[in-house]
Order: sequence, then structure tokens, then C-alpha cells
Amino acid sequence: MASFAPILMLQEVRGLESRAMHWKTRLAIYHNYFYIRFANPQTMTFFIIILGIVIFYLIVKTDKQAPSNPPTSNINSSHRTGRQTEAESPRYMTTQDVRAQRAKMASWSDLEKTVNKPTVFQDETIIEVSPDPVRISYENYYADFESRSVYTPAYDADEYKLGKKYKEKLALTKQEVGWLNKFWNDANVFNSIEGCETEIVKLYIASIKKINSFLKKEASTLSREIEAIAQKSLEFQKSQTTYWTDYDVRNHKESVEKEAYQVIYKRCESVVRDQWNHKRKIQAEFYPYSPEIKALFDERLAVVIDDAVKKCSPHVGEPDDLTEIALNETGTGRWKIYFEAITKNQLADENETISQLYRLGELNSKNPHVEHVFYEASKFLATRNKAESLRFYLHYIWHDLNSKQVDSKQLNKTIQKRLFSKQQEFEQFQSIVDELVNTKDLQKALTGVSSIYAPKRRSIAIDISAVQLVEKQHAGTVSILSQYLRDENELVSDNLESPTDDELIIVVDSASPPAESNVEESAVNLSAVQRQCLQLFESEEFSVEFDKIESFAKQNGLFKNQLIDGINDQCMELLDDVLIEENEEGFEVNVNYYKKIFAA
Repeated sequence: MASFAPILMLQEVRGLESRAMHWKTRLAIYHNYFYIRFANPQTMTFFIIILGIVIFYLIVKTDKQAPSNPPTSNINSSHRTGRQTEAESPRYMTTQDVRAQRAKMASWSDLEKTVNKPTVFQDETIIEVSPDPVRISYENYYADFESRSVYTPAYDADEYKLGKKYKEKLALTKQEVGWLNKFWNDANVFNSIEGCETEIVKLYIASIKKINSFLKKEASTLSREIEAIAQKSLEFQKSQTTYWTDYDVRNHKESVEKEAYQVIYKRCESVVRDQWNHKRKIQAEFYPYSPEIKALFDERLAVVIDDAVKKCSPHVGEPDDLTEIALNETGTGRWKIYFEAITKNQLADENETISQLYRLGELNSKNPHVEHVFYEASKFLATRNKAESLRFYLHYIWHDLNSKQVDSKQLNKTIQKRLFSKQQEFEQFQSIVDELVNTKDLQKALTGVSSIYAPKRRSIAIDISAVQLVEKQHAGTVSILSQYLRDENELVSDNLESPTDDELIIVVDSASPPAESNVEESAVNLSAVQRQCLQLFESEEFSVEFDKIESFAKQNGLFKNQLIDGINDQCMELLDDVLIEENEEGFEVNVNYYKKIFAA
């Protein structure tokens, strides 16, 4: 057997050599094949594409088959050996391991349900009383709920303009509505009153008709003249800038048109203000973009507008009572004009004059200084009707007690002598005033005035028999006693008939302390000098002459306009308007704005 070993080894070596040659030959064949294939670029590109598709397919298939195992506890995982980890693989799991794994998965599922499900507390003692669901009905809120359209109405640019407002009220035509809708009305204290605005609108429409009648003689109309002025203004503006769009052109023409029509409206408002004795003036000038256009407007239309408004102004009516009350509330000194007219043109019938004075007081019922109307009326009637003079003075006391600041003005010495010829009359009137202050019953006090001047008579019953008996007993002393009584009666008569030379003071003892103007607490940061200036206006019924303001300003080292402008600048942010305005006689404070700034 040992001799065959080399032979076997030789055969085995030759077999290995033959196998090696075989693989070498095959590798050479494969090498030549792949060399030839890859030497062709088209073949190589095709091979790379196929290989990419196969790899992409394998990746997608692997992702879809990835198992979604539930989370497992990591407790004691670090203490397991590699052999134990391999044993947990499904290939090596026993029946007990499978059961344990399923129990774990069930516990995790129950835990997820417990976490996600809200806690419900059940208590058998609680009785469910929830009613059945009820459908909400909106019929009580909207009667036409079912038929109401879901679409909102289209936007109307003229919704809040004057034409829309007065179309039905004044039965305006379409053309008249268009004239009023040419501009937005700038509201102020005067035209915010409905009666004033209505009268301005009437005068505005009548004036435009009159303007067109004037221009018709020249074969033109107001709209054509305004259009020509707008075109001139547009040409001037185009020369100033380099680029204009269609929107800019249209907007510029509309602005000039609006400005022109608003000038007419403001001039009509100025006329109504003058005729209704409203002191504050407004600016009614045309303000274009250049002086040349303003000159063209003044030359072509300003004179025509003024003539038309002037010719239509006689048709302006008188304000009604509601409008008068509102005007007197804003213009606290307006009553003086009517009071002066009544006193100058007093009628032969004294009762008619008294009625006019009472009506003046009624029309100033909302005037914060209405008491001064009755005070001046009392002074005026002192020499004409003493009883009515005292009644007006009682009105003054009653309104003064209900005002912010109690003035307690006394009638002067001369008037008192005319009203009270006897001390008894004065004392009786003082008792009426005291009762008025305590009870605030004005009607009862007015009724009591009649008893002051009523003739006072005494009825004396004489016992004739007793007199005759006394005469017999004291015959000697009768003549002396008669002389004594006669002298005493004359002395008493002289004391009653002649009034005292001292001025009588009617005491108005109000139970409540007088209301003071709370000018120190304001909604605007004012300096001490500015507050003192406003106190001066309040003491002068919110209207102060130029000389007084100038004197006050000099005392505080300021100029008149510097002081007024400083106050208006401080109040501009709150009011969006000026507080103090200039009129023909001096300066005037807007009462409504004053109330808004200072707390009552």
C-alpha cells in the first residue's frame, strides 16, 4: 500500500492541474467576452441602466416587507448574553417563548387603549336628565329668515352723502341729488343741527338753479365752467410732473369739481349762519393747486355764485323751536340779540312783551347760562311791572340753583327801592325765596308773589257803649290821648312809607354747596396760564372781547394770538377741531367742546 501512495499523489496533482487549466481557460473566455461587451459604449450604457433598475426594485421590495414590530421592553436587555439574544430570534423560539411574546403584545395593546381612551367616571347615584336635542330657531330674531338673501348688497359710494339723505325728505329730482352728491359734507357744530342742514340744502339747490339761469345767457352751464377750470388745472399740473396715469387724470378732475361745488355749499351755509344770528364764521374760498386757477375761478364763477346766493337768500325761512333750542345751546350768548330786539321794540301791550321774554327763556332751556336771561328780564321790568319783575327774579334763582356754579346776583339798590316800598314787602319776598330754596317748588313761589302787593285791610269792631262810658269817665284825658295817638300814627306811617337807604340783600341760602367748575381736572394737559384764560371765558359766558384777552395775555407775558393758538394746539388732538374761535367782537369758546375737555 505504501508503494501506491506516490502514484495517488501524482494523480491528484495532475487532477488539480487539469482543473486549474480548465478554470484558466474559462476565465480567458469570460475576459474576452466582457472586454468585447464593455468595449462597446451602447452595450455598457444599456447594462448600467438594467443594473440600476434591478437595484431600485430590490430596495423598494425590501422596504415593503420590513416588519412593524411592537415596542419591546429594554429592561435587563444589557444583561443578556449574545447567545440569549440569538435564542430570542423566531428561528430558535420555543412554544413558551411564543406564548410569552404574544402576552407582551396583548399587554401593550391594552396599554395603548387605556392611554388614548378618556377617563369616564360612572356613578350609579347620578341620574341622567339631559333633554332631547332641540333645533335652534332664528325666527324670533329675523322675521324674514327663510327668505333672506345670502348675498350682501353692492357698495354704494353715495350712501352717506347729502343727496341720499334728503332725496325722499325734500322730494329731490335726480339732478338735484347729483348736485348734493358731488362732495362729502364737512360736519361742524352748526350744520350738524338737522334744521340748519335742511335749510342750507334748500338754499344750495336754489342757488345752483339760479347760477345755471345766469350762465344760460352766455350759452354755458355750471358743469361746463367747472369742467373747463378742471382742464386748466390739469394742464398746469401735468407741466409740473412727468408721468400721469388715467387714474390720476380722473382723480384730479373729480377733486376740482368737488372743491367747486363745496364752495357753493359753504357760501350758502354762511348766509344761513348770518340770518340765524350764529356768530362763528367759516371759510368759503376756492383752494386749488395753483394761484392761477384760483384767479380763474374767482374771475369766472365767484361773482356769479355770490349773486345767485344773494338773490336766493330772502327765501331762507326762520328756524323752528327745536332748531332755536339747539342753536342757543351751542351759542350761549345768542339770546342777547333777541333780548335787545324785544326791549327796543317793546309793544304797546305790556303783556305781549312779557310773553316774548318768557318765550325767550323757554328757547334757551338747554343753554347752560339760561339764568342770565331771566335776570336781565327782571331788571328790565322793575320799572314797568313789579310783580312780573319779581317772578322773573324767582326764575333766575331757580335756574341758578340748578346750574354748575351758583352766582346769586343781587338786584341793585335803585331797583330794590322801586320794587319794595315797605320793609314788610321785602321780608315777605325773602320768605318766598327761602321756601323756594328749600322746596325747589317754583310754581308755588310764583303764586306767592301776588300776595306781596295785595292791599292789606283790617276790620275793627267798635263797642259804642263802652266808648261812651269811657268818655264820661275820662272826659279830661280824651283830648290829650287823641293828640298822642295822632302823633304816633304819623310816626309809624313815615317809617313804613319811606324805604331804608341801605341796600337790601336777598339771601339765597342753598342747602347744597354751590357747584364749582372743575377746571383743574381736564382731559388735556394745559398750563396754569391757559387754565386761567379758560376760567376767564367761563366767567364771561364763553365770549370775551379782544381787549380783555389782549390785557390778560400781556399780564402773563404773552401775545394774544400766541395764547389762543397754544390752547387750540393742546386741544386739537382730543377734539380734532379748534376750541376757541374768533368772531367780530372777540373770541368765543365752543361750549360742547369745553364740556368734553373739563369734567363736570
